[in-house]
Amino acid sequence: MTDPLMTERLILRRFVPSDVAAVTAALQRFEISVMLPRVPWPYTVADAEVFIAEKAAHEPLTFAITKGDALIGAVSAHDQLGYWLLPEVWGQGYAIEASRVVLRNHFATSDRDVPSGHRLGNARSRSVLTRLGFVDTATRSVFCNAEVKDVTIQDMTLTRAAWEATK
Repeated sequence: MTDPLMTERLILRRFVPSDVAAVTAALQRFEISVMLPRVPWPYTVADAEVFIAEKAAHEPLTFAITKGDALIGAVSAHDQLGYWLLPEVWGQGYAIEASRVVLRNHFATSDRDVPSGHRLGNARSRSVLTRLGFVDTATRSVFCNAEVKDVTIQDMTLTRAAWEATK
C-alpha cells in the first residue's frame, strides 16, 4: 500500500513519534473523546505514545489525517472504520474524504465487510457513515470513559456491494 495516501485536500500518513503532542492535545478535548467511548480519559502523553507505537507497528490501515503540515485527525479501517477530527474542521467533508481513500484501500485487498458505528445522537458521524454506504445492524451499550457512564452505540456495516454502489 502506498504511504502516504493523498486526497484532493488531505494527506493520510503513518503516525510518527512527533505526533504525540498533537494527539494528546486533541484527545484531551472532551468534545472529541466523548464520541470515542474507548479512549482513555483524561488522555495523557503516555496514552498517545502507546497509541502511536501500536498503530505505527501493527495497523497498516491507520493514518494521521493532515492538512498541510497540521494533524487534524485520524482514520482507520483496521478492525473497523473509525475516525476523529478536530472540531475546527468539522463539517468540511474531511471525514468522508479520508474514509473513502482508506476504504478503497481496504476493498482493494479484501472482500471482508467493514464494521463501524456511532454514538447515538452523533448526527454528523451518522451522516458520514450512511453517505459511505454503511447500514444499521444493532445497538449496544458501552462504557464511555470521558463521561464515566454507559452510552448507546449504533453499530453499522459496509459490504463490498454497498461500497461499489456509492462510487
